[in-house]
Formats: sequence, C-alpha cells, structure tokens
Amino acid sequence: MLDDINRAVELVGEELGLKGTASKLVEEYRAKVVAARESVKNEKPKRVLLVVGRSAGLAQLYAAGQDTYLTELIELAGGVNVVPADLGRYPVLNKEALLRYNPDVIVEFCSGRSVTECYDEAMSEWKRLPLLDAVDRGDIRFVGEEGVLKPGPRSSGYAEYFRRLLWETSAGGSPSID
Repeated sequence: MLDDINRAVELVGEELGLKGTASKLVEEYRAKVVAARESVKNEKPKRVLLVVGRSAGLAQLYAAGQDTYLTELIELAGGVNVVPADLGRYPVLNKEALLRYNPDVIVEFCSGRSVTECYDEAMSEWKRLPLLDAVDRGDIRFVGEEGVLKPGPRSSGYAEYFRRLLWETSAGGSPSID
C-alpha cells in the first residue's frame, strides 16, 4: 500500500509538471521506510493487536487484520499482527479471541479523543484482562493522531512513528509524530 502511495505521488507530480520534486519526495519516503525497517531487523518481532474501535467493557473489539495499511506499518516497524488472515481485514473480536491471540503489545487508536482521555478510559477496562501478556506488562499504547489512519504522503513517516511506538514508548504512551 505504501508503494501505491508513492506511485500516486509520482503521477500527481508528473501531471503538475513537478516530476523532479515528486521523485525527490518518493526517494525521501522510501529512505524513511528503509531506516525504520533496518533499525529493528535484528529484533524478535513483537506480536501486536491493532484496536481501531471497541465497545464498553471490551465486549467487542474492532481490530485491523491482515492485508491492511496499518498492518503494513506495524510490520515495517518490527511487529506482526496477531489477527489471523481468515478473519478478514477488520474483524470484530471478543475477549476469548484476545486471550487466544495474546499480543505482546496492544495499540489502540483514540479517534476523536485525546490520548489522555483514551488512556484513562481504556486502562480501567484493559486491566480486567490480566492474563493478556500486554496487559500484564502494561504494554498498551495509544495513538491519538487521526492522520495515521489515512494512507497518504505522510505514511512513510508513520513507519518510524510505529517503530518508536513499539520499541521506545513507555506503557500507555504515544510518541509525537515528526
């Protein structure tokens, strides 16, 4: 999907008569992606659950599955998505599924809320599942930047953002987007 974004930037640049500028941007994007990937290539991949929405009490979780833009970013950052491919791109999961997949890290997107609001609300619910490795270790991260959910020219920078999110951010935190 990131390659599709790069192709779109090149096409738009060509149409606008800015082919050189577009090519330079794509080169910069690719360098960012390679840098993020290279920085974690010797690490054991972290098993990640990407939560894009949920109901109260964690009765239902809406997760990003395989073959999604978000999974591509997580993989570039040294993670693997715990959701099996046969569940589709955005499956609804229950608590039993969470226990079965047992992620190392949970990444929850805080659409429409600040990370602080999301953290305060979500942590009280996540703590009810102490058998999950991510919950036991406090490895739950929150993403408040809505732009991350939208593939586009900034997406290459999001690979680095997710690398920091998985490997450098303290529990409950969210790195800034550069």
